[in-house]
Amino acid sequence: MSQTDREPTRDHAYERFTSLLVAHQPAILGFIRTLLPQTTEAEDLLQKTCLIAWQKFDQFDEATKFSTWACQIAYFEVKNYLRTKARDRHVFSDEVLEQLAREVPEDQERLSEERAALHQCVDALVPQERHLLAQAYAPGKTVQRIAEQVGRSANSLYKQLNRIRRRLHACITKRLGQGGEA
Repeated sequence: MSQTDREPTRDHAYERFTSLLVAHQPAILGFIRTLLPQTTEAEDLLQKTCLIAWQKFDQFDEATKFSTWACQIAYFEVKNYLRTKARDRHVFSDEVLEQLAREVPEDQERLSEERAALHQCVDALVPQERHLLAQAYAPGKTVQRIAEQVGRSANSLYKQLNRIRRRLHACITKRLGQGGEA
């Protein structure tokens, strides 16, 4: 087989890998951060995990979940990293690390479903409500400051935000209870 015959397959594999990585990278980083809370080290290990996952992508079984497969790679990378830092007393023991590694993928999947439901429910809000939520959760913003900007009392904005949050909670609960259908 010539080099040109293999290129489309390699290009297809790269596109497939990239698509899966983009979709699952937040879950993989969340998994790593659970095992290794230091942000800079977690991001470095994410990069290393991505590189190794690409190098081993030909071993990926499409019957398994990509995030589970990639998290397994991340788990071993975190273990290797922690082995090099074994003298640091702030490092998890192997037993704690293994327990976290067993529980986190289940939590990541649930959180991913909840996040998707939240996005759908926020999208269903009227534009003014979405704008108020965006302002209320913007860094450095306070309800008091927003109230002054829009000429309303802080108390009325708190009440409106609470009503929106209750509706979002009900919407998310409904979507998750119906398997994502609402």
